[in-house]
Amino acid sequence: MAIFAFSVLISFFSSMSKVLVPGATFSALQTDFGCSAALLTAIGSVYMYAYALSQFALGLFSDRCGGVRIILVGGSLFALCLLIVPMVPGPYSMMFARALTGFGA
Repeated sequence: MAIFAFSVLISFFSSMSKVLVPGATFSALQTDFGCSAALLTAIGSVYMYAYALSQFALGLFSDRCGGVRIILVGGSLFALCLLIVPMVPGPYSMMFARALTGFGA
């Protein structure tokens, strides 16, 4: 029951991370990093690409490893990378951190 509750929380924060974070911080990121709108859009889209690619891996590994292990590893990676994203020094490192966050989600 605890794993189910934590997976629901991870799913909730994952969906909020996809939608709210890039839109609400767009102008602040553009000013702080001094980069173009295309690069900031790429930061948001790399999350979605990593999230989509991870779905293929989940399908392959869920039978081999079991669903609980995948939820625990993915949720841990997601939570760790959510803590790393605000601490990165530049847009390309943020793109990498967002990709890892999407893969964990």
